[in-house]
Amino acid sequence: MGQIKLSLKGSTFSGTIDLQVSADGTSWVNIPYFRSDTAPLGSLNTDQISLVGSSETRSYVVPGGPFSHFRVVMVRTAGTITASLEGYEHDSPLARRRAGQSYTVSNITTDRTYDADSTSDAEVADVLGTLIADLKTAGILD
Repeated sequence: MGQIKLSLKGSTFSGTIDLQVSADGTSWVNIPYFRSDTAPLGSLNTDQISLVGSSETRSYVVPGGPFSHFRVVMVRTAGTITASLEGYEHDSPLARRRAGQSYTVSNITTDRTYDADSTSDAEVADVLGTLIADLKTAGILD
């Protein structure tokens, strides 16, 4: 699961806004969202957002994801509006696996090559240690 954080800032804006997703980029549907700048948080809905003469900034969260295609559809009748992507969070299976796990390797010699038909335990351990170090450098492992 993940979420998209979106900010809409109007300047005497009047019009409608739809938050939409598509699996294939051709067939679009409104996606559930909630307003996140109110207390308590707004309720989850798929309604078209309708604003009349708005000059406020509103924040919305679209939970779920990951999304193949996401778009904001605006129809303006007056004023201007700015839509800003405030953030995207994706809780991937990899991120869940990483939580709380760390690897410590000692006494390795960097080694990215070995002959699978003729090798030693020490060489395989060096290759594995090098792989773990590379994954840590890439931020995939802690």
